[in-house]
Amino acid sequence: VVLAFDFRGHGDSQSRAGRAGGRLAADVVAAVGVARARGAQKVFVLGASMGGTAALAAAATIKPPLAGVISASGPAIYQWIDARKVVPRLTVPVLYVVGEHDGGGGFAADAQELFDATASADKRLEVLPVSNHGVSLVTRNLTARGLVESFIARGTTRG
Repeated sequence: VVLAFDFRGHGDSQSRAGRAGGRLAADVVAAVGVARARGAQKVFVLGASMGGTAALAAAATIKPPLAGVISASGPAIYQWIDARKVVPRLTVPVLYVVGEHDGGGGFAADAQELFDATASADKRLEVLPVSNHGVSLVTRNLTARGLVESFIARGTTRG
């Protein structure tokens, strides 16, 4: 089961004003619920840019735990979501992938900070020598795409 969705206020979804528009982690939790209702046994969450921050925040709360979470260019803080506060509670496998030159290096610095604070023993940080950001990092960079695919493949073979 693969489920792609638009966050509230983005793409084709409804707009919300104020803090309700920033409840992006809740959107991830709801999407995981839909995937599980459709029969998914092992669920991975991949978020790019703001979606990476939301994915990390959601992953710390989802029960049963995810099979893994991937943040592609996720900033440490996006709107009202501070991933630095939740990653110390993450125990699921985590992959951080980011471009070294993305945002003048700011996204790579955030990924390093989040990686360092992540509690999971199964965590990996890959800083690639590119400036691609978010979705384009994974869709236009074969190395990034390969990292994501191998992370998911490895997770599907774990108990």
